[in-house]
Amino acid sequence: MAELHFFIEGITPRAQTFTPALTMQLRIVNGAPEPVHALLLRCQVQIDAPRRRYGRGEQERLAPLFAEPERWDQTLRPLHWQIVTALVGGFIGTTITEVDLACSLDFGLAATQYLASAEQEPVPLRLFFSGTLFYRPPEPAAAAVQAAPIDWNLEAAYRMPAAAWREAITACCGATAWLPLQQDAFARLLRFRSVAGHSNWEQTIEALLPEAAAQRTEAA
Repeated sequence: MAELHFFIEGITPRAQTFTPALTMQLRIVNGAPEPVHALLLRCQVQIDAPRRRYGRGEQERLAPLFAEPERWDQTLRPLHWQIVTALVGGFIGTTITEVDLACSLDFGLAATQYLASAEQEPVPLRLFFSGTLFYRPPEPAAAAVQAAPIDWNLEAAYRMPAAAWREAITACCGATAWLPLQQDAFARLLRFRSVAGHSNWEQTIEALLPEAAAQRTEAA
């Protein structure tokens, strides 16, 4: 039976893609001598938020996720990012496969808010693996390929450059950001833009920001 170990060699922005994504170079090592026929992998990716230092600007932007920094000893927690699958071909000893990590623009997701807030310090990731191992027993020689489960207790860690997520977004979408809204909220915003005579959405948002700031000041 194979003895699998997983290592992350790197995570880089994926070029020439219709949706923003990162490419993870995953090294798989088999500590047993028999060849691996194939692997069907499931990889759960977590952001290990407690294993990182945060600057003042990051603390302010992450307050909606973790509350005030004074409470982070209780509220700072790992965040689920995504689960991806990969089919790995046969190998002996070791192999490297590429796994795509989607980069969502939905700021309703905690992982998106976190990655957009990260600045210079690398982002600590923990990856947990499961799936199915396909192998051919060494004896008898004519034995059919067999399957065995891969348990979740196999994992790997990696410190991803903080800029990698933003570079993936920029490579796909340039300097454009997307803001998902409920249809009724969008309808009200569209009416406001029409009445104000704005030629683009930037003018509409810039017009609303001072008003919102003034309302917060009055409420205080």
